[in-house]
Amino acid sequence: MSQSPQSAETLPAGVRIRPLTPQDVRGAIAVKNRGWHDAYSAWLSAEALAGMDANFERTVAGWTAALEEGRLLPSWVAIGPDDAVVGLGSGGPVEVTAERAGRLAGDSAGAVARGARMVRAAQA
Repeated sequence: MSQSPQSAETLPAGVRIRPLTPQDVRGAIAVKNRGWHDAYSAWLSAEALAGMDANFERTVAGWTAALEEGRLLPSWVAIGPDDAVVGLGSGGPVEVTAERAGRLAGDSAGAVARGARMVRAAQA
């Protein structure tokens, strides 16, 4: 299991960090979506953000599958005192095999296409 990037000295009381599990994905996507609304609403159209929300279930399913198949970057969640996801972070080294590179390329192509659609929607 991955080491958690955790220091009890820097976390708010009652908050803990742990690796993302399939059971955490729904809460993690909700936190991510709220973050996008807060951070990008000045640049993205309401329709683009609403589209992200409309695809919530599909995104949860995609992230869950990617996590279970080892295609998601190492990710951690911050869990609040009430056991709800209150934060999400990911990154770190990824071992890339030829097979994984092909899957990542497909995933990246989809992400780039979605990003391009969001930019076009924001410019409209």
